[in-house]
Amino acid sequence: QADDNGGKDGAGKDKKDKKDKKDKAEEGSALLDDSFERSVNGGWGKANTGGSWKTSWNAAAFSVDGTSGRIAMAGPRSSAAIVSEEIKSTSTDAVVDFSLDSVPSGNGAFISYAARTTKAGQYQATVRIGSAGNPVVTVSRVVKGRETALGTYVLPQAYTAGQPLHLRMVVDGAESTSIQAKFWAGDTEPAEWGIETVDNDKTLNGAGTVGLTTYMSSSAGPETVTLSVDKVTVKQH
Repeated sequence: QADDNGGKDGAGKDKKDKKDKKDKAEEGSALLDDSFERSVNGGWGKANTGGSWKTSWNAAAFSVDGTSGRIAMAGPRSSAAIVSEEIKSTSTDAVVDFSLDSVPSGNGAFISYAARTTKAGQYQATVRIGSAGNPVVTVSRVVKGRETALGTYVLPQAYTAGQPLHLRMVVDGAESTSIQAKFWAGDTEPAEWGIETVDNDKTLNGAGTVGLTTYMSSSAGPETVTLSVDKVTVKQH
């Protein structure tokens, strides 16, 4: 006997509803959680939650030493990139805890957390740490290689080697995208957001992946500076 509702309701609808609920993570649930309690060379391996990391540039720079994910930034113009492709979301709340084993000279090192990467581009927060001034974070939209700054926050103190830093970034929405960022040193997260903005551009309105990129400026010295990422947590917002 034919289905009187043409397959649009009934069992077909129930299956679709269950799939939609499964695809949409609950607010506050962990999409990615990694404390790097393993040993890996040539990458970062598999996160505690959220699947495997995938290097997209300069895999040899990556390793895990049992306590942190490491990126060796080897002199001027060196770069590296890694992504977590299993996350596909338009609403995330992420915290990245990290430190450098030395302060890069010149314009320093650029460490970017990509909060939403699609085929069209990405929303990112880029931290610059160098001997020329205090650490600064810039939130931006990057499309076809063109970066548009959406907000900047300068840390009130200079950076000292080994000092733990923390970056929190919330990216929420598709029709318009609400972006918030905090950047701090020490154990106490500030109550206020350092950057709050809304981007009405719809170029990056699709669900995207997350990842990290590093770049050493052309004015940095020849020494290798190691970035240690102690923990990455990405939750559904």
